[in-house]
Amino acid sequence: AQTSVAQFAQSTLTVPEGPQAGQPLTVDAQPANGWQLTQASTQTVASLNAPALPAGVKLPHGVVRLRLELGAQGSEAQVVLTYPEALPPGSVYWKYGPTQDNAQPHWYRFAGARIEGNRVTLTLSDGGAGDGDLQKNGAIDDPGGVGNAGGAQAIPTLSEWGLLLLTLLAALAAVPGLRRLRAKTASSA
Repeated sequence: AQTSVAQFAQSTLTVPEGPQAGQPLTVDAQPANGWQLTQASTQTVASLNAPALPAGVKLPHGVVRLRLELGAQGSEAQVVLTYPEALPPGSVYWKYGPTQDNAQPHWYRFAGARIEGNRVTLTLSDGGAGDGDLQKNGAIDDPGGVGNAGGAQAIPTLSEWGLLLLTLLAALAAVPGLRRLRAKTASSA
């Protein structure tokens, strides 16, 4: 039996939820290594039937499901997602599935995503990073979505000038105490 695979380079979907809900989301597969986009859809996070996201993580634009096929086994594929508006600074692409170090499907930050403005460029590797079946079989499954970093927030730090000023203020605050100590030492001698 022969299977027919629908192939397309670009698809326009709809953002399923959040601040851009109902607006167009363009999915553009880059034609390298023979990869063809054969399925593309969006869905709400709740409909994914996956465990809860990590603490503090939200995917306000829902989830994008992609399937790429016909590529060279073990090669990389690139897909560009273009949202209708710029994504918030600090956005992260989260994926759901197994990874090389954890065979159980789970949520993880996907390092193969580059987010700039309203565009997310995904670099997916057949059988590796970003491929939901972890097999070099000429097919890549990619469920994931744009979200916040979640977890612990970065602690703000002072600039070099701020640190220098703080050190100077601490030194000035210590001067009266040093004078008292000197006077006490001189009187006891």
